[in-house]
Amino acid sequence: MCSQLPTNTPRAGKASSPAESPQTTSLREAHEEIGLPRNHALTPLCLLPLYLAKTLLGVRPCIALLPTTSGSDTARSAIQSWRREPGEVAAVFDAPLRGFLDAAPGWYEGAWTQWYGEWRMHSFYVPRGAGGDGRKALAGDAAAAVPPHYKVWGMTARILVDAARIAYGEAPAFEHVAGFGDEGLIVRLMGEGELGPREERAGGGVGAGAGAEGGEGVKQEGDGDEGDDESSPAERAKM
Repeated sequence: MCSQLPTNTPRAGKASSPAESPQTTSLREAHEEIGLPRNHALTPLCLLPLYLAKTLLGVRPCIALLPTTSGSDTARSAIQSWRREPGEVAAVFDAPLRGFLDAAPGWYEGAWTQWYGEWRMHSFYVPRGAGGDGRKALAGDAAAAVPPHYKVWGMTARILVDAARIAYGEAPAFEHVAGFGDEGLIVRLMGEGELGPREERAGGGVGAGAGAEGGEGVKQEGDGDEGDDESSPAERAKM
């Protein structure tokens, strides 16, 4: 499940305090932004390593299973009853996780780029509506005069690629960075004084920082910030 932010949406989604866990932050934000009921039954699966956004916020992805509600109800039908916050989320939609290993033309584009090292920019184009190999739009879809696809890109796409790699135990059908997350890069930048708690960076040259688990800012999935991996070209997985 993904959410797409409206244009010019202010950055949000960080932990409310250093004591708030990544899971608690994720559930609170999901309730506030896409209407996930606070008492909805989710099955927590795992936490991924820290990723680093271009805003220099650390992101801790929390992976959970959204089960059926009862009887023949599907997760999709449950989501249809939720109400997104229109000031923060333009649409809620789903796509098959395995699709983030797929390099089909029209679905995937990728390129290598530089940001604290070399890393892979992934872009996926999820069809709107009921077509496209089960990739269906869900509640809160923007009305009329919209592009035929949702674009999933940047750090959001990278996290989904890594989640699919772990879930299926398979390599994607496109070039990618072999490692998971940016914890090595975060440690390096903190040692160089480029990252630190937000309050310590006030007035300095860096506007945000990454901290320990539960204290880092959490980027709402879909806002398009790009992450990074410090892997060298030799560490890339080329398919």
